[in-house]
Amino acid sequence: MIGLGKYIASINGKEIELLVISEDTILFNGKEIKFEYSFLKKDVISLRIEGKNYQVSLSDEDSQPEENSYSLDFYSKKYETICRNETDLLIDKFSSGKKDNLQKNNIKSPMPGIILKLNVKVNDAVKKGDILLVLEAMKMENELKSPRDGIIKKISISEKTSVEKNQLLIELE
Repeated sequence: MIGLGKYIASINGKEIELLVISEDTILFNGKEIKFEYSFLKKDVISLRIEGKNYQVSLSDEDSQPEENSYSLDFYSKKYETICRNETDLLIDKFSSGKKDNLQKNNIKSPMPGIILKLNVKVNDAVKKGDILLVLEAMKMENELKSPRDGIIKKISISEKTSVEKNQLLIELE
């Protein structure tokens, strides 16, 4: 399921804002649009938007799911897309311009919330883009991903606990 909340999608360099308001409805340009989707294969998505059917293929050679970057083939036209949610945007905003290597080793909470799920434990090996934990904030589930490959050195939180903005959550070696 797509998470609820705001998404910024860049399609061939043009940014659009979408607000997912329920599991089958988005708000785009002030209009509610009904949609359904399912994966026909690992790289083929069936979309139904406002009663019309579409089929989209992911082009594996250019797609980088860990960075939310995909190459899509839609009616033989290729589209380069990047889709980021509010948490991705906040992380980019707060980490931009910081050259400190410790920043890449420390995973901090981008906002106050509750840890719903912890997907790693100390000494686990992780790859860039792996989902480390799920943070609930403002009734939205936000996946916090590893900024790089590494080993989990320390976990400072546990499931079902509250965290504050900028609180240290996980340290990478």
